[in-house]
Amino acid sequence: MTKENIDYLTAYSLLELNTYLKRVLVLNFDEPLWVRAEIMQVKTHRGHTYIDLVEKAADGEHVQAQASAILWSRQRKVLESKLNQNLDDWLTEGAEISFLVEVQFHEIHGLAFHVIDVDPAYTLGKLELQRQEALDKLRLEKLLDQNKKCQLPDVIQKLAVISSDAASGYQDFLQQLRENAFGYAFDLHLYSNAMQGLQTEKELSENLRQIRAQNYFDCVVVIRGGGSRIDLSAFDAYGVAREIAQCPIPVLTGIGHETDTTLADLVAHRAFKTPTAAAAFVVDRNAVYENTFLEKFHHVEQLTGYLLQRESLQLKNQENSLRYLPAEVLGRAQSELDRTKKVVDLLIDQRLDSEKSQIEKVATHLAALHHHSVLNRGYTLTTLEGRIVRSSAQIKKGNSIKTRFKDGVITSKVEAQHD
Repeated sequence: MTKENIDYLTAYSLLELNTYLKRVLVLNFDEPLWVRAEIMQVKTHRGHTYIDLVEKAADGEHVQAQASAILWSRQRKVLESKLNQNLDDWLTEGAEISFLVEVQFHEIHGLAFHVIDVDPAYTLGKLELQRQEALDKLRLEKLLDQNKKCQLPDVIQKLAVISSDAASGYQDFLQQLRENAFGYAFDLHLYSNAMQGLQTEKELSENLRQIRAQNYFDCVVVIRGGGSRIDLSAFDAYGVAREIAQCPIPVLTGIGHETDTTLADLVAHRAFKTPTAAAAFVVDRNAVYENTFLEKFHHVEQLTGYLLQRESLQLKNQENSLRYLPAEVLGRAQSELDRTKKVVDLLIDQRLDSEKSQIEKVATHLAALHHHSVLNRGYTLTTLEGRIVRSSAQIKKGNSIKTRFKDGVITSKVEAQHD
């Protein structure tokens, strides 16, 4: 149909137009073809799977194309038998997948892609590429070891658990904690979170913000009940790994996988293969601390007993010593007193003898100086009015003086005075 032969006055019915479009698609897409797209939404009704597909721009936000696909229940069984896997593991929101489809147009239902086959390798390859890009970015930003530097308490009691309350892994985790052999009690708070799909990162970020704001918990535990590689793809997302890495509280992961290690595991403080293993670690860590404490207590108890025994023995020895000590001290004191008395008596005698000798010397000297001794040696003693005359200047003419000799006294009157 060309522009020249279009009759602008002619109006086509909707059925005519849709029939025309159906013929065009049948003529141009007579063979199935592979289509790559992102799954936006999946619904199941009466065994049939209805899939909304989108293709986004490079910014990852704006939708550039959108279509619907149908996987009939019969064909689904064929594919699951062929892949030996439940297709629910692949048909998840946010997954990029490659379908082999028949392009069909129905006059009533419009355009639809009937799914014939699925290429898991494309999805896995895409996931691995995204994982490697996220890992390189985390390594460049030095986030791989950031949460590992957080200090994990020796005793873990206050737990913030991020999980789905319906997850079997969460129930296993609870059971392991509640039935621990040591009777430990835990203060556990559940923060409900999607464990796969597009909401995982958003809800995880919000939950971690709430946990940080409370400033209460010893650690955060992220739990999932296992799943396929594609089920766990949310935990390989850069945003999820970044939130865990930057959490200021130690994060433990028990995502429930035996072989694969997600980026969430790599950046966490400690990663465990199963939720049960994560719970066992918490219990064992507390048990190790308790055993260490009890060992130290027993050591202190033994050391205290030894010290008490030693001090008691020393006290008894001192008690025995004190029984004989007063008599011994008194004896030593009496002996010392006797020795001191003898020394004092000797010193007194020596001092008395010395003083007596000194007195005798002084007496002898004084006796030699007495006037009788002088007179006996032939000298005389002259006095004037009872005072000894020591100089002629004391005597004047006419004075009456007395001169004493050893054998008597004469009185004289001064007639003259000569030099």
